[in-house]
Amino acid sequence: AVYQLVVRFSLTTRVVMLGLIFIYPLAVALQYDYLLSQKDTRILAKEWMEDNIPAGTKILSNWGGINPTPTKEAILFQKELDEGSLRAADKALLALKDKDYPKPAYDILKLAYIDKEKLSSSEQLNNYRYFLVAFWQEEDLTIKERSIIGKARLLKEFKQSQEDVIRDVQGNRFMQPVSVLFFLERFGPTVRIYQL
Repeated sequence: AVYQLVVRFSLTTRVVMLGLIFIYPLAVALQYDYLLSQKDTRILAKEWMEDNIPAGTKILSNWGGINPTPTKEAILFQKELDEGSLRAADKALLALKDKDYPKPAYDILKLAYIDKEKLSSSEQLNNYRYFLVAFWQEEDLTIKERSIIGKARLLKEFKQSQEDVIRDVQGNRFMQPVSVLFFLERFGPTVRIYQL
């Protein structure tokens, strides 16, 4: 039935129709490829931090994936708080010789991996100078993270776009039309760097 309908149109009209059918998916694919070539908000924040915050500085972080390099002392302190919080990358860093250790390295405490019950004392969070926060929705922040932010000064923010809407288009929460890709400048959650 569709074939009989299409053959009634002129060749030019059929070519235009065929082009229209493929243009939108092609545009979506090209935009997605473009976004993949841009630096994620966490990478931009990490680079900014490495350029603006001295190595060895005490930093709290709620980032789950991309983190600045922790010092060996920071890894050992985290292990003391919650041995189960160490990741394979932390264990690999501990095995490195000092001369091979990546720089810059920071005295960073990665809150995302520490069991909240093992981080009961707020004194353990004293003397930290910065707080790195990443979130998809502000409602995702814990009460403790909100409390820390409430006493801090925002230094820098990195967002997907100039819009205030955050879209997790790579995770399993992507329940939106693919047209949202055209409103993004890059992938990644909102990332904020606070001075404590």
